[in-house]
Amino acid sequence: MIGVIFRGWFQCRLASDPDPTDEPRGISGCTFATVGEPDFDRVLRLQPEGTTPRRFGQSVGVRVSAVRGRGAAQALAEAALRGARVNLPGRTMFIEQNGALVPRNTAFIDPFDLCIENADGAPLLRRAAFWDPARPQLSAYHVPAATLATRQPRRLDVASAEKVAAASGTGPPGEMLERRRRDLAQAKAEAETGGDRVAAAAFQQRLEALELTDWRAQRLHMLLSARAWWRFHLNGREATVSSALPALDAAPPWRLALWLGAWDNDTLCGYLMGRLVVPEAAAADAAAVPAEA
Repeated sequence: MIGVIFRGWFQCRLASDPDPTDEPRGISGCTFATVGEPDFDRVLRLQPEGTTPRRFGQSVGVRVSAVRGRGAAQALAEAALRGARVNLPGRTMFIEQNGALVPRNTAFIDPFDLCIENADGAPLLRRAAFWDPARPQLSAYHVPAATLATRQPRRLDVASAEKVAAASGTGPPGEMLERRRRDLAQAKAEAETGGDRVAAAAFQQRLEALELTDWRAQRLHMLLSARAWWRFHLNGREATVSSALPALDAAPPWRLALWLGAWDNDTLCGYLMGRLVVPEAAAADAAAVPAEA
């Protein structure tokens, strides 16, 4: 089997409870669009295209960091995939509907069409996860709860501050937030001095959220320390495998494990780590997913 490990920052501009799912700006939750920014679209973006960067934020971009395997197949896959972009084509979103569709904090990610691509956007590996591969157009709103559960987080870890900080490079949450406050305050003062009222207002909005000492401040620390784990199959009947890769088997499902965490609701970004396991054509029955990516 070939194990493809990937990691990096993503952005997802979405409202949070108690705002409704389709709230376009953010009113009562801990996420909001600042003045001068477009409305929320809830799309999960793993690459910079289409993002709305915020100053002092993370550089969005998920890439392959390592390839595991043995022998010539591993060497070939490593040469083709290391450093490749990891993308989710389409309007991929977290779906929970404020607890109406699935319980709160158990959102699934849908649609899920994983594409590992080269710098020109040409796919090297690509395969989708469907609710029913025989009916690829089937919507999450038309499947039973047991089927939805296969794509919900397997666990939510809210006490991994050190592990999450080490993986994402954020450092301790308290220090990160204090540094962000100082940077935003200085940027606001500079914008006011320069007469940029829109920028100054945007920095002020972000500062007000970070300086609150009620439940939001506690939520900030928790989200920066937390991570949620998903494990499911890419089961689409059609798969793309580049000729630059060893012969890989697209008949059995490809197995995926990933976690998303270090959520920074000031920049609307989070960190992602994952592992995709694809069997070689001659060893399709040997595929297995490790306990953690």
